[in-house]
Amino acid sequence: DHYGKRMSKEEACKALNLDADKDYMLFFGLVRAYKGLDLLLDAMGKIHAKMPNLRLLIAGEFYDQEEIYRKQIADNGLTDKVIIRNEFIPDADLRLYFGAANLIVQPYKTATQSGVTQIAFHFEKPMLVTDVGGLAEIVKHGKSGYVCQPNPQSIADCLLDFCKNKTDFTESLMEEKKKFSWERMTESIKELYTKTLEK
Repeated sequence: DHYGKRMSKEEACKALNLDADKDYMLFFGLVRAYKGLDLLLDAMGKIHAKMPNLRLLIAGEFYDQEEIYRKQIADNGLTDKVIIRNEFIPDADLRLYFGAANLIVQPYKTATQSGVTQIAFHFEKPMLVTDVGGLAEIVKHGKSGYVCQPNPQSIADCLLDFCKNKTDFTESLMEEKKKFSWERMTESIKELYTKTLEK
């Protein structure tokens, strides 16, 4: 909860020089092979003609060769659909990127946990995650977003559902994020301590 207050999409897009009328997916953080950006780009390639308003915002430093992804973007006909900010994003700017996003995408091929999900909960943004590692334990399908399989078709199906139905996950996200609050953590520690004393 130290990343600041949630911004309106209009404010955030203005600050980032983005068109607020577009629907943005945010792929945030270091770009590494296991994070599945290639799966996401192939998924977009399948549906972008049906979803002309959909855009992908990639914000973070590339630890893989950026040229490989740019070629994939071009091959999928996505040159005007993908915005790349290949740079370190300071904590102070997180509220801009998450504020501009309609959906946070984590199409990981492997994972344990991810700090990005906690930031998304803080800003009450729905997520698309793949069913790998512990991601599906944190993001509940249909409540805080989508859980799909780590392949382009499954990702594409969830993206289509999100864009077509415009589901508002805000109320569910507000409820779900309480599980990760400092208050909940301290209560759990106190409960554990009390049980230990009782033994």
